[in-house]
Amino acid sequence: MKLLKLIIIVIGITFAIDNLSAQNSKVLDWIMKEKVKVKPEEIIDKINGKGYFKKNIRPKLGDYPLSANETAVAKDDEVESEVHAVINPLDSNNIILSPIYQNVQSNEGPLSCPIYYTTNFGKSWNKSSFKTGGDLSNYQIMGGGDPMLVFDANGVAYMSWIYLYGKMNSSNMFDSVFAKTFWVYSDDKGATWKKAGDYTIIGISAKATQMSLFSPIFDLKGMYDKQWFASDLSNSQYRGNVYCAMIKIGIENNQQTTDNFVFVKSKNSNQFVAVKTNSYKYDFSQFNTVDVDKLGNVHVLFFGSKDGQAALYHTVSKDGGATFSPEKKITNLICLGSAMLGTESTGTIPGINEQRFYPAPQIACDKSSSSTKNNIYVVFNANGINQNLNNGHDIYLVASHDGGETWDTPIIVNNDTKDVITSQFLPALTVNENGVVVVSWYDRRSDQNNIQTHYYVACSFNEGKTFVDQRAASSKETNFNFTGTENGDFGVGEYNMVLASKNYAIPVWADGRQNNGNLDIYIAFLPINSTTSVDRISGVNTGLSIDNISPNPANDYINCTYNIDNPSPIEYSIIDYSGKTLISNIISENNQGLNSISIKVNELNSGMYYLKMKNDNAYALMKFIIER
Repeated sequence: MKLLKLIIIVIGITFAIDNLSAQNSKVLDWIMKEKVKVKPEEIIDKINGKGYFKKNIRPKLGDYPLSANETAVAKDDEVESEVHAVINPLDSNNIILSPIYQNVQSNEGPLSCPIYYTTNFGKSWNKSSFKTGGDLSNYQIMGGGDPMLVFDANGVAYMSWIYLYGKMNSSNMFDSVFAKTFWVYSDDKGATWKKAGDYTIIGISAKATQMSLFSPIFDLKGMYDKQWFASDLSNSQYRGNVYCAMIKIGIENNQQTTDNFVFVKSKNSNQFVAVKTNSYKYDFSQFNTVDVDKLGNVHVLFFGSKDGQAALYHTVSKDGGATFSPEKKITNLICLGSAMLGTESTGTIPGINEQRFYPAPQIACDKSSSSTKNNIYVVFNANGINQNLNNGHDIYLVASHDGGETWDTPIIVNNDTKDVITSQFLPALTVNENGVVVVSWYDRRSDQNNIQTHYYVACSFNEGKTFVDQRAASSKETNFNFTGTENGDFGVGEYNMVLASKNYAIPVWADGRQNNGNLDIYIAFLPINSTTSVDRISGVNTGLSIDNISPNPANDYINCTYNIDNPSPIEYSIIDYSGKTLISNIISENNQGLNSISIKVNELNSGMYYLKMKNDNAYALMKFIIER
């Protein structure tokens, strides 16, 4: 059997593949380009400690431009993107999120996945002290990422990520390389995280067959990528199981192969056991996502290319992941501008690296007790189903009402003008406890030049047939020409998230509105069943939060309680629905911790308003109503 030969040039990694077609080899090339996130000159600089390559300093363009609708989630001078998030099924006040953090000079390593958590529905946030680099401090981390989170039926949170890293010998030469998927768990709502055993779901490693500082050669037998978590919240016998879907790229008979796996951790075990889920040998497959329905059935979605036709497929396990049914096609799709899929570049989305663009499929099951329970929904972005519709990329949703046996005709979610080519891409999907389907995505409908990008959310109250109340969660557009300038063209990453409680849609996304290469994480709380704007925006790890406004509705005055980590002057503003500032003042003295202030609003008309508080480092915002 031929082995994959991995050539590492300091930190830049490429595959050298013998006897493989160009079409097959480009997939392996894509994997390494997607996973390696540290530039060679950056790691040389860190090893030598002499400033051989000084980091570029991005231009400072002033403060974060924000309207009354939001504030930054994880505001940082370094790049954070590709965020995953979960909401506790036993306590909706508890939300955990994790992005990829990139900073080659950081003591945590050039790449890590910080964990932020809230226990009061986003009124305030904390950053866990857990560091994903952990005991890899003696190794050179080259890349990875893919943060992934899930809560189990007992409210225990699980976190997973991928690392590519190398070990150097005493001569500063790489003598081995590793690619592993790690996992940890938290039983205190995200504050602290624990390891079980070697805390590895799956991994590969190889010794060097030729040692050199700049070009060691390693023989690898395959690589696992793109994990996705789900847990069983049902009352079935498998309640408490955790599932991790992944793709494996390998070599068989001198040909590249791609196989799909689900790694199963039963409720009484700390080991993940691999189960293969595909029965057909696809030309290429990728992007497994997984969810569990109310009956405990495990549903897996994946992209597959078969005889030149791109499509989405579904398979299901009804025995706790022990076996999976033969896969069934959900729908064909056309996705242009993806180097990985080998599609024509005429469909390229401006500002998105072709090497990192794909249909972005996600699956979600309706776990509600409503009449829609056990429906299955799938979202993806595409130019069309069987042909290019020449409208740019759109967000599609397709539903099944019989456990995946049959699927409806896909519909287009976004309702922008169809005679203007603009792009909608990277969707996220969830279903709340009432069966409301919530979809979010990046959207360029407001820019005919197809560059400026908002983050949008829409809801469906009729089983995914139509989507209403489409609105931008972001208040400021991002110019995507700048999103990849500070993280090796990785940009916003390859997924983002939307959560939902009973009454709120909660999008979480990477945002580059400063247009200088910096990316930060934002979260918004949007009322479901409402045409009003964002209810509250909450920052993660910013040190400033609004705790409460009362009375609400108000008449003559409002009392506001707020928390601040470091005492400093705070500017507060009362802003109307249009974003106009009506009242503004500065609180010059504040105590660390909880503070309060009373603000007269007796001259304001009845209506909806926002209280915005700001210091040098953070913003916080909360909605209130005046009734007379």
